[in-house]
Amino acid sequence: MGGKQSKRRERTIAIVCTSADSMDGHATGAWLEEIATPYYALLDAGFAVDVVSVKGGKVPIDSASESGDFFTADCQKFYDDEDAKKALANAKALKGVKSGHYAGIYLAGGHGTCVDFLNNATLTRVIEETLAADKPVAADCHGPVALLACKKPNGDSILKGTNATCFTDAEETAVGLAEKVPVLLETEFKKLGAQFNGAADWTPNAVTDGKLVTGQNPASSKACVDAFLALLKK
Repeated sequence: MGGKQSKRRERTIAIVCTSADSMDGHATGAWLEEIATPYYALLDAGFAVDVVSVKGGKVPIDSASESGDFFTADCQKFYDDEDAKKALANAKALKGVKSGHYAGIYLAGGHGTCVDFLNNATLTRVIEETLAADKPVAADCHGPVALLACKKPNGDSILKGTNATCFTDAEETAVGLAEKVPVLLETEFKKLGAQFNGAADWTPNAVTDGKLVTGQNPASSKACVDAFLALLKK
């Protein structure tokens, strides 16, 4: 039995999602593409996936990610997939997550993360323990807000001197939410000493530094999970 559990841990990834459906009065949630794209990329690569959310239960989805060009082929596939829909409706609670149970952690974005990923002590612990165990962590778009509280073993910010990216201040302004978010991610990354690698608005962009992968925006979801998979295969 122990051998089976160990093998599963080596081949299982936690996709961590927000449980927040509003931010300063603005209806939001998780961004569907940022869950669906890594979900299928990981399954196709032979990994099992646990969908996790801060509170557990149903993951709220930002309605903007269910419309127009934002609703990608992976999004449609996800909504046509009974197993995927069940996982999204019955996410595991973050409080029950132990980093040792997973081969890596993937943080999906959406503005909801600005509410419950920010300064979340449990999520901070999971990220720090995963990296300390030399396992990869990926965070896309607003998912990197969880990194702001994370520390290196020497007490420095995990972002100090680290090549990284996230949803840029220009992109936040473009979507009209610069005054709603609790922090501007790019600004905070730079304050914490990150070597910030931003691309033009809405351009796919993922950055790897050690075992940490960061993606800039929803369009970066494929680049982000591909870089994450490259680390998992090392």
